[in-house]
Amino acid sequence: MKPTNGIELVQKIRSGQNGVSAFTPVIMVSGYSDLTNIIEARDAGINKLLAKPVSAKLFYLRICSVIEPPRDFVDSDDFHGPDRRRPPVGLEGDERRDDEYDYDEHKRSPN
Repeated sequence: MKPTNGIELVQKIRSGQNGVSAFTPVIMVSGYSDLTNIIEARDAGINKLLAKPVSAKLFYLRICSVIEPPRDFVDSDDFHGPDRRRPPVGLEGDERRDDEYDYDEHKRSPN
């Protein structure tokens, strides 16, 4: 994407430049789906990410997930975009993790 890249475009949208609403939903479609790129896109303020190849059904589902229910937006000195916190899932019994879950122990390897 020249003369800019997707991250720069999202940053411009989130800054409200050129009369574009900073609250415009952004669904990024990318061939780069490694964790580093996903985190960078999320931190730039995307709403959702789709990794290529993309099907019409997945694209439709991402549009629906951006529209209903809409996520709150955060506006701070360091970030403007959709709230990255996820609502509680409400799992019960064996499916529910306790407060002592060790996330570092269960990290995925970068490979």
